[in-house]
Amino acid sequence: MLIQPGWVLAHHECFLYFRLKYILQMVLADTFYFGVLTKLKGFKGEIHFKAETFIEDAHEIKSVQLMIGKHLAEYKVERLLLNGEKGVIKFEGVNTEQEAQSLLKFKIYLPLADFPDLNDDGNVMELLNYKVFDKTKGYLGDVSEINDQTAQTLITIKNNKREILIPLVDEFIDSIDSGKKEIHIDVPEALLSLND
Repeated sequence: MLIQPGWVLAHHECFLYFRLKYILQMVLADTFYFGVLTKLKGFKGEIHFKAETFIEDAHEIKSVQLMIGKHLAEYKVERLLLNGEKGVIKFEGVNTEQEAQSLLKFKIYLPLADFPDLNDDGNVMELLNYKVFDKTKGYLGDVSEINDQTAQTLITIKNNKREILIPLVDEFIDSIDSGKKEIHIDVPEALLSLND
């Protein structure tokens, strides 16, 4: 397939796809939310981010997962500085203002396996009592139970009318907002109907 130069400018997702060194699909349940890319720092590809989790040796992080669409994609880190909840990150291969601009607002996730001290109770359990919103149906209820003993982590969403069982996989998760304690999902109607 011939790649047109204009695609880089017109379609940032196309640009991002070809800028990745490689894509590593991960299940969202195997990661934790680290922060979000907020604004540019200078003109050489550095980006400010707001961190939700303090990591003492954050400068040693070699790669992160960015949520692009509904998938996690690995980005190599050239440099990362963190001071409280404010940080600056520079990705390998992202060297211009335009390239960095295309990454703004993407959420940053880190593998739980790389930070065992943050995973004493299986970080996924922190999602208990989060409010769950479906893209089409709106508010579904609160997370009342999490089962991580199965091949795919399952969450039980409970409201006054019923309980809904949903696999916690990145294909269904639009975003997780730890500040608001909200999970935004986009689940096929057929899956929600199974819970009726």
